[in-house]
Amino acid sequence: MRVGRYVLGLCTLLVGIIIIGNALMQARTQDEATKVIVSPTSQTVMKGQNFTVNISVVPGTEIAGMQFNLKFNSSLLKVNSVSEGELFKQGGHITVFNPGTIDNEEGIISEVWGNIIGRGSVSTPGTFAIINMTASNSKTGISHISLFHVKVTDPKGNSVPITIENGTVEVHSEHEICFDTGSGGYPSIMGTHFGNFTSFHNITVNRIYTYAIPGTGGHSEHVIFYENGRKIAEGNWSGYIHNDYHYIVFPAPFSLEANKTYSYEIRTGSYPQIIHNKTIKNACGEVICDKFVDVNGIVHDDWIPAFRLEYHHEPP
Repeated sequence: MRVGRYVLGLCTLLVGIIIIGNALMQARTQDEATKVIVSPTSQTVMKGQNFTVNISVVPGTEIAGMQFNLKFNSSLLKVNSVSEGELFKQGGHITVFNPGTIDNEEGIISEVWGNIIGRGSVSTPGTFAIINMTASNSKTGISHISLFHVKVTDPKGNSVPITIENGTVEVHSEHEICFDTGSGGYPSIMGTHFGNFTSFHNITVNRIYTYAIPGTGGHSEHVIFYENGRKIAEGNWSGYIHNDYHYIVFPAPFSLEANKTYSYEIRTGSYPQIIHNKTIKNACGEVICDKFVDVNGIVHDDWIPAFRLEYHHEPP
């Protein structure tokens, strides 16, 4: 009788150990999964606008190769080219890269692959591929950017666990994007941003859009633009009851001259996307962070809120 109880107890213990071991292995696999991300996960472009989508990777272990296919809405978007990012070139590695086959009729990019030649691996996040695209001149709507047949390999050629984060591109026509910093990311906190802004073009603006961290209510609450210390525009947030809480609409349009520097003061709420650089510069212009004072009173010198300046042709 005692022997039977002993055996039963031992079996119960072994089953418990197996269950716990499997749970720990699953958790470990989840923690070590390599993330493959369409970046930015969402963006808005104008009809006919040229833009880029990146395939970014956050390795969960040492990796040395990758491949993917991608699906998009061919009635809204056209792919112009696929080029290699810096992911596998880190550390001076020599790589081989195949840009795949672009089918703009079906809306598919197939068999994009690349790897490190010889010994070597990377474990630092980076961009694997840069996809140059153009939005439709005639249609508006949302295109899903969906990855499939994705495979990431370690230095021995073995597949590693992955997670995939797809994205969307929205094609708009009702407003002009006058200036766009592009999207940002974490970490984020509310506070007040001070900085300088220079547009490379003459622009007229009547609203500002603040990029939000996905899943949050990130927004700007108060915005002021200055010219040589003189206030030229000021706008306040209308709250979450507004049709789109990402926007602040200015009382009247105002113009900014090309290659002239203006200063800004932007007070944000919730969790806006942040560009963690002292300076950003693109085809639209340049933004330089003077300082960011967060809600806790801590001062930063390399936080720029991600925003767009727009002109809406109809009453917002």
